[in-house]
Amino acid sequence: MRWAAWREIRALAGVLLLAALLFMVWRFSDRAEAPRTGMHFALLIPEQGGQEWLRSTVEELEVAYNLRLEVESFPTAAEQKRFLRLLSETEVDGVLLWPISVNQDDYAGEMEALQEAGVPLVVVDRDVRETLRDSFIGSGYKSDLLVLSQSLRSLPGGESFIVGNRSGGDGGQVVELLFFRRKDGKADFEAQDMKLRQLGENPPEGYRATEYLRLEGTNALQLRQRIRELFTGDQAPDLFFSLDPTLSAAAVSAKRQLGKDCGVRLLCYGDQSLSDVEEGLVDGLVTSLPEVSVTIGVRYLRDICRGFWVPGSMDSGITLLTTEELEKGFLLVSDHD
Repeated sequence: MRWAAWREIRALAGVLLLAALLFMVWRFSDRAEAPRTGMHFALLIPEQGGQEWLRSTVEELEVAYNLRLEVESFPTAAEQKRFLRLLSETEVDGVLLWPISVNQDDYAGEMEALQEAGVPLVVVDRDVRETLRDSFIGSGYKSDLLVLSQSLRSLPGGESFIVGNRSGGDGGQVVELLFFRRKDGKADFEAQDMKLRQLGENPPEGYRATEYLRLEGTNALQLRQRIRELFTGDQAPDLFFSLDPTLSAAAVSAKRQLGKDCGVRLLCYGDQSLSDVEEGLVDGLVTSLPEVSVTIGVRYLRDICRGFWVPGSMDSGITLLTTEELEKGFLLVSDHD
């Protein structure tokens, strides 16, 4: 009874707050550009399976906001870049880019052309060139931090963990690993990957970043061997969290060779199957929420074209599937309600 009353109070407060915000927008909107209808946005999406949600999401957005959304799917970053270059010379009102490449510099020229042409650009899923886009929507470090904190609570005796990601730049693709331990102090490092930098500056409670390892020019076999060495060394981590599908595949392969009881819990972003979770090779399967990111991204493009402010980034949350949760369904993990 008390909870029901509390929920009613919260709902009423939410309605009043929303009404106040709408009034403020109406009151001061005379400084913004006049709302436009029928805007044309191009959505550049990777060509991959499991995107049945995309058609319905696009149709709903077109109807809800009177938009024309042009969806273009490409299998390679090179094809994405060629089409992106053309868009700066067209009448398109805005562009949503879901990058295929992990290389920070791959899209720089095309993004600069869009910026010079005054075409708004929103990036989803994987952030690239922060200074050349209007906003980024995807799983952020705060969602990753929640996943880590939740997983570490199930390891009361856990002394260390590693977070790894793959990125790129002018010098080629690299794998970066950040080591955390239960002790004071912080390693002097400059990670290229933004998420690793943020996690290093804001680690889970009770832990500190103590070491940084950068691997360059490693192929899949060498990467798997290097991870296997990490899992079996004197300072093997209690938990390994991979933020990249390629790194995840290498970690799963290494754990399969060592056996699921090797003593390292594995959290993965990637395309690992549910059977890997069932077998105990993957202790937590993490996936982003692309339908949420695309929806927010299109709404941000519309707001930009109407002259409204949008945040430079938005954490769209993630899903976490653990062995314990497998029979109960997916658990949404996000830093916002």
